[in-house]
Amino acid sequence: MNSNNLELFLKYSGVFMLGILLKKQNPRELYDNGINAYKKGDYKVAIKFLSKSLKNDKENPKIMNAMALCYSKMDNNITAKYYLLKACKKSPINETYKKNLAIIDNIENQKKEAEKKKIEIDKQNKEREYQEKVSKRLEAEKRKSGKIIDEYRRTCNKCGKVWHSLVSREKELAKLKSDYEWRSIPCCSGLLTAPQYQRNRDAVSSDIEMLKQCPNCKSKDYNEEIVSHEV
Repeated sequence: MNSNNLELFLKYSGVFMLGILLKKQNPRELYDNGINAYKKGDYKVAIKFLSKSLKNDKENPKIMNAMALCYSKMDNNITAKYYLLKACKKSPINETYKKNLAIIDNIENQKKEAEKKKIEIDKQNKEREYQEKVSKRLEAEKRKSGKIIDEYRRTCNKCGKVWHSLVSREKELAKLKSDYEWRSIPCCSGLLTAPQYQRNRDAVSSDIEMLKQCPNCKSKDYNEEIVSHEV
C-alpha cells in the first residue's frame, strides 16, 4: 500500500470509527467526548459528538452552550448565537449562558463597527484620491498655460547665498547643449560647420555652469530644491 492509499485508509477508517463511537455512546458519554475534543482544539470533532448528544437530549441547555462555544471558536458567531439563545431560553437564570451570549453580541458589534469604519475610510481615501487627481490636473493646466512656474532654489554651502533659476530655462539649455554636441561631430555636420557648433556648445555649457554656481563666491557646493509660483 503506497503512502497516498495509506493516508486515505487512515482518514476514512478514522471517520468510520468515529461513527461507531457516536452510535454506541449515550448522551453523557457523547457530551464528555465532545468537551474533551473541544479542550484539544478539535472543534469539528467536538461538534459531531455534541450534535449527537443533543439529538438524544434535546432539552439540555448545557449541550447547547458547549455547541455555541465550539462554533464561536470556529468564528461562526451566527450559529453560536443561535445555540446560546436556545440555551438561555431553556435556562433563563443561568448567568454563564447570558455572559457567553453577551460576549458573542459584543464580538459581532465590534465586527460591524470595524466594517463601518473600513467603509468610511475607503470612502475618504477615494475622495482624497479624486481630489488629488483634480488638483494635479489643474496644476498641469496652469503650468501648460504659464500660470505656474518652477524654479530651482539654491543655497550656497560656503557663504549662504540664495539664488533662483528657472527649471524650464535650464531644461532648454540642456537640450540645446545636447543638440550642439551632436551637430559638432564633423561626420554629422560637415568640417566647415562643426567648429561653430562646438563654440555654441561651449557657450551654452558656460551658461549652465553660471546658473549652477554661487553668484557671490562662485562655489558649486550647494543644496537645491524646486519651488513653484503662481503668476
